[in-house]
Amino acid sequence: MTAQLYRPQFPYASVPECTEEQFHYTFDSNNTSAMGNSIPAGGLLLNVPLPLEPDAAFLWRGFKIRDTDLAVRLKDPYGNYLSMAFIPVALYGDTPIDSTGSEGGFCVPWGQGIYCPLGGNVFVDFYNPTDGALIPTAIALYGLKRFIRREPVCK
Repeated sequence: MTAQLYRPQFPYASVPECTEEQFHYTFDSNNTSAMGNSIPAGGLLLNVPLPLEPDAAFLWRGFKIRDTDLAVRLKDPYGNYLSMAFIPVALYGDTPIDSTGSEGGFCVPWGQGIYCPLGGNVFVDFYNPTDGALIPTAIALYGLKRFIRREPVCK
């Protein structure tokens, strides 16, 4: 399978007073220490924060996860779970990624997106349904950074 880049071609217009730029975040053990922890068989790793940058709001429109044997549950910055149950990563289409966030299968998209405020956190819970210990590897969040345009006040 060839690499599929995330392309934010959705039928939703940009907010007129904003500038939107395609952006993705990649989280792994290099920038998210909790993702370097081993999860024992049948174990959980809960509320792993995925911090967003404070320079602009993020319109979260999809994700990829690199792990085939773990199950995950995602939570938006407002504390709302995106699924009540843990979903095996394999059901998301086994979407491996590299450090650029662009390799592997398709991004798992959703509609208009989830508005994430400046400097907010997305959270992920991991469940290991296997008979052995596993370490989470990487998650990429795809979407748009939304910058508010500032017009000069001079006339």
